[in-house]
Amino acid sequence: MRYFRRKYFMKHSIINYLNLLIIVYLLIPKSSLANDTLKIDLRKPKSLIQMSLLDMPYLEKGIETTNNGDEKLTLGNLIRSYENPSMHLSLDITNSFYSATHYSISKALKTKETFGSIMLENTVISAFDLLSFYAPLGLGWLHEEYHRASLTQYGIHSFNGMNTFPLGESTVSVSGMSDEDLQQIKGNSQQDFIRLQAAGIEGENALLRRLQKENFYYQQGLNHIPLYWISTINSTFYVLLCSSEEGNTLTDEILEKENDNVLERDFTGLDFTAWTYELFRGDKTYAEERGQHPSGVGIDRYIKPNDLTQEELDYLRKVGNYQFLNMLSPTMFGFSSIDLKRSGLDWFRFNFAFRSNLTNFGMKNGLDLMFDYKNSYYFLGLHSYANYVRNFWGIELALIDEPLKLKTHKVLLSPSVLIFNQPKNQEFKTENGELGGMASLQLNYFLSNKWAVNLNISHKTEGWVMSAPTIDPYSSIRFGFRYQIF
Repeated sequence: MRYFRRKYFMKHSIINYLNLLIIVYLLIPKSSLANDTLKIDLRKPKSLIQMSLLDMPYLEKGIETTNNGDEKLTLGNLIRSYENPSMHLSLDITNSFYSATHYSISKALKTKETFGSIMLENTVISAFDLLSFYAPLGLGWLHEEYHRASLTQYGIHSFNGMNTFPLGESTVSVSGMSDEDLQQIKGNSQQDFIRLQAAGIEGENALLRRLQKENFYYQQGLNHIPLYWISTINSTFYVLLCSSEEGNTLTDEILEKENDNVLERDFTGLDFTAWTYELFRGDKTYAEERGQHPSGVGIDRYIKPNDLTQEELDYLRKVGNYQFLNMLSPTMFGFSSIDLKRSGLDWFRFNFAFRSNLTNFGMKNGLDLMFDYKNSYYFLGLHSYANYVRNFWGIELALIDEPLKLKTHKVLLSPSVLIFNQPKNQEFKTENGELGGMASLQLNYFLSNKWAVNLNISHKTEGWVMSAPTIDPYSSIRFGFRYQIF
């Protein structure tokens, strides 16, 4: 569940966001569709749209979940499977949505460097971002899709309440699953079940990270600042809400409105009270730990702050305060790049952002460092993984969109490697660590200056990695396209 959301159920959701993708296309200024033969820098698009249309092996689960267990790879089953997009595809959709619309708004307003013009642009973009929070493709939609992708990994169908445009509603749910479905995840993997509770905020953090990186590396100058603050402030205070008396009141109000229809209930209630409970006391079965629903039908899925011990509340407030780290970046204040000059020429650019994210064993804090040195794009991530007992380390290195020197073909390569020491068996209260990591390679092959086919190959060991659908070892191949606006 997401704070500022409502509870609703509908069978099909894909039509809503496919229609909005068409709207995004129509918003692209016609000037961006100019003669494709112009000599341009492929690594400096004003905006870009990227979609991972085939995400294997997740796609198999998407097909099975959407089509009632039918695993056949037919065109109809494939199209319907996009009702349950992967984390990567959901992130692609929302990132492209904001990149294209923010670019279009700025172009339409033709903003000049005057106080009045800047205020107008900020006002319009802020209003748009607030409204889109309650719409398919927007920030709230992405939050729920990350929850849904965790459910789809176990073949559990669900519905994202943001597809109903719940403008102004106090709560919105991911609904449509049975109590037995939730017990299935918990019985199969306690770590995936914990991660499910916090997956929504993970999606929001992934979006901010990607928008900030694209704005830096491609020098886009897009005005994402209102979205940065809307997301960061809302996420931070949502975590803190889950340890407050207001959280008790809100949960009681939800329970009073619910009837005996199990499928209309949210999968967890307040995300982070359940997350904390499972970290500390997740050794019982789902039915044993939750008890009976007040209606007398089904299990009471919701954990309230009053259900937590003082130790658990203190920990939840601690990780809530760590969320303020996400505000510490020059990008939050409009500085998408810090340039260092030599002899009047730009030769080195950099930027940084502190990060904090909730995981299945506690949290991950860290520092992202972005570099542009002599027109080569580098990324360095320094990570601190923390369970209840101690901190563990991690380091991430990447080369972003490095051109391959080929005579007649235009190819950009992005290799990356992540090495970490995370808690052994992903446990919350262990002092022992275990080495692991992930390696990935992304390739963009350009058919023209604007269109490219996209291929990403990756493998990770056991462990938490942002936007990976499971804690277990996982290999994936993603194929899609990239469209660049200049």
